[in-house]
Amino acid sequence: MADSAPVAPERRTALGWGYSRFAVRASGQIVTRAWQRRPAALSTAGRAVQLAGAVTLAAHVAWMWIGGFHSQDGPAHLFAATALGRLLAGDGGLLAAVYEPNLASDPNWITYPLLAAGVRVATPAVVELTVVSLLAIGVAVGLWYAVTATGRRAAPVAVAGLPLAVGWSLHTGLYNFTASVGLMLVVIGYHLRVAERLTMRRGLWLALLLIVLYFSHPLSLAGAYAVIGVASVAVAAAELRCSRAWRSLIRRLAAVTAICAPSGVLMVRFLANPEAIRPRDVPRDVWRSAVDTALFRWPIGAAGHGEAEWATTVAIATWCAVALLLGRRVVRRDWHRWDLLGLLPVATGAAAVLLPDRLAGGTLVQPRLAIFAALTLLLWVAVANAHTRLLGWVGVGLAAVGTVAMGALLHERIEPYRQIDRATAEVLTTAPSIAPGSLVLGAVSARAPGLSSTVPMVHIVDRLLLQADAVPALTLDAGSGYGPIRYRTRFDPQPALRGFPRNRVHRRDLTPQAFANLAGRYATTTGRGVDYVVLVGYDLRPTDVWRFHTLGFRLVRRSMPAGLAWVFAVPSPVRDPASEPSSTVGLAAVGAAQAAPRTRP
Repeated sequence: MADSAPVAPERRTALGWGYSRFAVRASGQIVTRAWQRRPAALSTAGRAVQLAGAVTLAAHVAWMWIGGFHSQDGPAHLFAATALGRLLAGDGGLLAAVYEPNLASDPNWITYPLLAAGVRVATPAVVELTVVSLLAIGVAVGLWYAVTATGRRAAPVAVAGLPLAVGWSLHTGLYNFTASVGLMLVVIGYHLRVAERLTMRRGLWLALLLIVLYFSHPLSLAGAYAVIGVASVAVAAAELRCSRAWRSLIRRLAAVTAICAPSGVLMVRFLANPEAIRPRDVPRDVWRSAVDTALFRWPIGAAGHGEAEWATTVAIATWCAVALLLGRRVVRRDWHRWDLLGLLPVATGAAAVLLPDRLAGGTLVQPRLAIFAALTLLLWVAVANAHTRLLGWVGVGLAAVGTVAMGALLHERIEPYRQIDRATAEVLTTAPSIAPGSLVLGAVSARAPGLSSTVPMVHIVDRLLLQADAVPALTLDAGSGYGPIRYRTRFDPQPALRGFPRNRVHRRDLTPQAFANLAGRYATTTGRGVDYVVLVGYDLRPTDVWRFHTLGFRLVRRSMPAGLAWVFAVPSPVRDPASEPSSTVGLAAVGAAQAAPRTRP
């Protein structure tokens, strides 16, 4: 039969080649589609720079333990957490007479339970270092999780943001805010992963994460709202463009509103309290604010030395990457729905620069917004460009710059860490001279010679009194209005200590007579005077010491070898207004003060 006629060899070869080409093409399409469904593979260079970044982060954390890490507000937070634990456990001493727990549903709470639990099983120094290490690692992990939301190819971009994890907020001691930044990045990363397939279960998880974020810090909650809102609009617009169904757009926006509602109610309730925000006029140079924001000097720099140059290096590398990726978009007209995320760094950066002084200065809003501007800029680089092959090389370049900057920042901070550790250790040597259970008024000089410029020792007295088991007459978290403890009405220092600026480094030129007046006014107002006055960083002359003694103050201890801390016992006429004046103390203590060395570390 014709159908069974043999096929010529030439025809068989041609047919076989055709079938082979069809099979290869079909199998190639299957492999390509399967590959596209997987996260983009990391290149060898990408893995190498990620490993190098992790090593530099581990080196930073290790040096915090070896070289001694001390933050500005950390001692105040540590004392507040310890006081909260003791008050809840039923401590009935002087601490309970001066302070009471503040269990209102206010934000800025997330690290206090961890600190309070830690001090029960370890020393305050170990507890603080443990929390600081977790915060630095948490921000780094949160950033990696956020930038890889749309593909693993963007993972190296997270290394460029590692200097932010050990930057300004951590050294300032903003532990709750730093924790909120890491949690905010986790919320953002999770939402970007589920934005296109949002279910009831995922929405509940997202709402729960937002509630936890509220108890971390309200500003980070607002930042999460901004990213979730922009991402939801981007997804809804893409769906509307494809289906032309307005119902899906309304349904998506309603779902996002329902997810944000529980935490939003808490936020509105907090902001409705007139004591929640206490604005303060703090003038600043707008041009300098713009430069510090654009060059990452606020987010990364911990206040000096050679850190500004390396922050600028990271910023320039990031802006070059942005220009390169934007140039590719313009040339190829390859726009993506996640490009709307580019509005966020512009908006947060502009807010950091243009926010009125009365709102920006008093609550340190500007540097925090600058951190958000840097993070959202890296987020746009990673998420909006994850589908491009160019991002692989750009990410490796950014990671290399970030790794070098991390190593350089560590080198710049080694000596300042040693300085502040030595100064802190010297101040803490005066703890045995303070009687346990006493009430102490502390002051720190704004121009204290020899104190590290990296971390001002604003609240070092709280750390000293924690070791001495004494009670401070005023502390940062009790006066903030949303800390874990607050003053009892009788011991509120605001009417009594009008000459003491709250939450600031105290002036160096407060005279002995001024301290005597403050101590006397406090005793008259509260009915219970302070037992000691502790001065840190005051370069007292012999005449100053003599003046203290003529007022009845007794020099108990001066720290050695640099003489950074002075401990004076307050006379009974000042402690108790009803008592009779006592005789002044002789000149022996003045001679001891004159004999003490006046060198600074």
